Amino acid sequence: MKAVVFSDKEGLRLDNNYPKPVLKEGEALIKVIMAGICNTDFEITKGYMGYNGVLGHEFIGIVEEVNGDDKFLIGKPFTLACIEIMNFKNINGMVGIQAGDLILKKASGFFKGCITYEDRLYRMTGVTFMIVFDENSDVETSLKKIMELEKKQVDFVYSKDPENSVQEEQTVCYKLAIGISKFPDDAKDFTTIIRHVDIALAHAQNQTENKVITYNEELEKEQQKQAEADRLITESLEKDWFYLMYQPQFTLEEKKLRGFETLIRCKKPDGSIVSPAFFIPAAEKSNLILKISFQILV
Repeated sequence: MKAVVFSDKEGLRLDNNYPKPVLKEGEALIKVIMAGICNTDFEITKGYMGYNGVLGHEFIGIVEEVNGDDKFLIGKPFTLACIEIMNFKNINGMVGIQAGDLILKKASGFFKGCITYEDRLYRMTGVTFMIVFDENSDVETSLKKIMELEKKQVDFVYSKDPENSVQEEQTVCYKLAIGISKFPDDAKDFTTIIRHVDIALAHAQNQTENKVITYNEELEKEQQKQAEADRLITESLEKDWFYLMYQPQFTLEEKKLRGFETLIRCKKPDGSIVSPAFFIPAAEKSNLILKISFQILV
């Protein structure tokens, strides 16, 4: 297995072949899915307690084996929620990087206040947070509280220049999207549940109202269909498969020609026609519609 190991002689190193632990009585074997670095880990690298060994004692994982009576822990269910601050790039551009860090800290503090002691909050990337909910947690209530952040105007004080003591006040609003997936209902392994939560988050980002989406198979099918349409549109633009048709329009009373409606069509080299109902909605979702419009107009 892989492990981050610290020793006085070698310092920190990644061991790709660290021995799998042998269970003693009363112990459990856990497959780690997310591990955190805390201040204790940093202190260990400075000589704290003279510790040598594997770092990362704060983690979330799935119990695979138990040497004892607590067999109920094996495969214990949990819910994974991925939260993205959708407008952080705009906020960062408005107030600067220094203030952007404060914005993230305020969001993190707010999220943490919405979950229970048994739940775990992680910051995954710059604007993405992950919450692992205990099986007994009220996930719906917690996420409703988190989405309340969108309705708040958050005030903070910051300095544009770290070397300048002049403080400025700013008010920002957050725009959030949340994707949810459940173990073991939606997935039996870590790789799959992460993929599923990403799919749910992607759909949440495209919503205008309900931006909290739980994974289901239909979402994945829709994503695959969108990806297929995107490939077709991109290839059609490159190889000039799009063409125009002109549909005449007549007045009802006088039955006179009043003009033409321009319709876009797609024809593959084998002569098959692709329905506009397939590629136009997909193009509008991915903004490829702008490239199509530009090609037609030019």
